[in-house]
Amino acid sequence: MSLEENKKLVADFFNAMKVADLETLDKITTDDFAFKPMIGEGGLKKEAFMKMIGGVLGAFSDHTNRIDDIVAEGDKVSVRMTVTGVHTGQWGKFAPTGKSFKIAECFFLRIENGRIAEYMGIKDALGQYQQLGILPPNDEIG
Repeated sequence: MSLEENKKLVADFFNAMKVADLETLDKITTDDFAFKPMIGEGGLKKEAFMKMIGGVLGAFSDHTNRIDDIVAEGDKVSVRMTVTGVHTGQWGKFAPTGKSFKIAECFFLRIENGRIAEYMGIKDALGQYQQLGILPPNDEIG
């Protein structure tokens, strides 16, 4: 695949995630697809990742992801995006706060035979938790 085709595939991946289009996500990811943490061990295989997508969209209404930058080289695609939402449903152990958030996220994806094989990401989790009122703002932390 060309670099432009790889970038389109990744854009399609994020568009499908935005609306929990699990059928499309299944088609454009490899059977052994893995969502990996940037640091440490663990991660999610395909089935657990699909379940996580539903959980996130169930917890956050008006959830959007906007690709701000997308760069491809070889079999890798990097994305910087802005993600927003309103916390209206249970999210893990956190009850709905009704508060909105806007954060930056960066992702690195590896393409294999025209499908996404690996997905790694990092997000401004501290900023998200603070905006949702789960953690205090920086000036209150000390």
